[in-house]
Amino acid sequence: MNKKKTIIETTILSLLIIILYVVTFTLLLSFSKSKTYDTLKSTSDIVQNIFNGNDESNSIDKLNNTFDENNSLRISIIIRNNDNKYTILYDNKKMYNAENTPEELVNINQYYTRKSSYGYNMIYYTILDNENGKYYIRTSIKESDTTSMSKNFLIYGSPVLILILLGFIFYKVYEYNKSIKPLKKGINELKVISGDTNIENSDDVLILSNSIELIKNNLNQKIELLNEEKEKTQMVLDSLTEGILVISEENKVIMFNNAVKNIISLDENYILDKDYNLLPLDDDFKENIIKCFKNKSDFSFDITKETKIYQVHLRNISIKINNENINCVAIIFFDVTENRNIDKIKNDFFANASHELKTPLTSIIGYQELLANKIITDPQDVEKAIDVTIKQAKKIDEILKDMLSISKLENNEITTIEELNVKDIIEQIISDENFKIKKHHIQLKTNLSDLIIISNKDDISKLFSNLIDNAIKYNKEGGIIEININSTDKKIEIKDTGIGIKDEDQNRIFERFYRVDNSKDKNNVEGTGLGLSIVKHIIDKYNYEIDVSSSYLIGSTFTVILK
Repeated sequence: MNKKKTIIETTILSLLIIILYVVTFTLLLSFSKSKTYDTLKSTSDIVQNIFNGNDESNSIDKLNNTFDENNSLRISIIIRNNDNKYTILYDNKKMYNAENTPEELVNINQYYTRKSSYGYNMIYYTILDNENGKYYIRTSIKESDTTSMSKNFLIYGSPVLILILLGFIFYKVYEYNKSIKPLKKGINELKVISGDTNIENSDDVLILSNSIELIKNNLNQKIELLNEEKEKTQMVLDSLTEGILVISEENKVIMFNNAVKNIISLDENYILDKDYNLLPLDDDFKENIIKCFKNKSDFSFDITKETKIYQVHLRNISIKINNENINCVAIIFFDVTENRNIDKIKNDFFANASHELKTPLTSIIGYQELLANKIITDPQDVEKAIDVTIKQAKKIDEILKDMLSISKLENNEITTIEELNVKDIIEQIISDENFKIKKHHIQLKTNLSDLIIISNKDDISKLFSNLIDNAIKYNKEGGIIEININSTDKKIEIKDTGIGIKDEDQNRIFERFYRVDNSKDKNNVEGTGLGLSIVKHIIDKYNYEIDVSSSYLIGSTFTVILK
């Protein structure tokens, strides 16, 4: 680049600015006028529809009811008299002083602009009445500020802009001359440093740049060696999934890796050499950093970032910077989300399982002790104790079977898949549940069509067996169950008229051991709380979908969408 090229480029840029300026305000002027014209035209059409020259009095009354003085437009009905003079019959602004030959009345169906007596421009649009050609419908509006501004900017602003840009061109030439002087001086100094007196010195920036490049190359060789070592270290840090952050005793961030940027959602420029107090860390976290500096001791704690849980280790270290040992704190973030979630699931599972098994076991042990100690001797009481014991033992067996099913589903154990007809499976389940259906006098309505899928038979049987069993158990005495198969959309709908599910319970019904509180219901249905959990596991296993729609004390509808 040289002085001539700088002048040419600056001149071209100035011309482009002028063109852009003119085009912008021309378009703005055109848009503003177009918008005004559209308003005048549409209003004239409205007045045309209201006014009828053959029914002058009634039409003016309608206009008075439609337009008032507060309207931004002035709307006038003007009649041409036999002496070719004009009289204003109607004016929403109550301005009845009509000129003898207003110019806008001559320019029919055209837009006409003239200055009003108040000093501002008015835009007029006049049409003839369709019913009687001696009536003129004139609409006018004050020229918008946008239109006036655009005109003024085009008329007065363009010369001013040209003068400013000419000044800018002269300024750029002056700045070029001024900026080239220290550059030329620096080149002379670099000659001495490099010991190469053959380096050319010129007013051309490109030549000066090439001269600097020669010296820069020598220095870059040394810098590259240092950068290679730095990059190796950074690559190792960035390859770690654990976040690493190092803070100096001056509270500056001096080292980090990519994992930390993701954890605290910051870019590199925001982190490096910045005060760590600017980082989005809570007060407890910052207090722990202060303690680590003060006590020179290591410790750990957990933090939560969005959906992630991190275990944070703080370690006091010493780093040599500029031949000086600096006391620092190394902060390491370990993602322990999965471990913590697994621990919670395990704890919840064992707590729920223990609770669910404890009640029937207590009942079994209690009755067996009564029988063993012959406290119960009456045959009827003995028979009742045995029945209760067997019932509770079966409940434990049912819980264990359901827990085993969930375990197999969670472990993704390989199962045999085959071609199945969902209709056949549901019909078999209905047959197996027929006794319960009749016992509760439930009316069963079915609309079953063939639906072929590829899946494991036991899984699909458990899926619909649990849903149908719930529809029976939680139904009302003499209630209704509807089972429909839509083979086109691969949808299976199981609808009941049972006790329904409260809104607050619907988000939790698929949790293990979660049971809706039906203690107030006269049937007080008992269950393991694992049936719908098994359903959800099967749904997830095959990427199916399930939709639940329920109203408390009205009924529930479970819709399974197969793929």
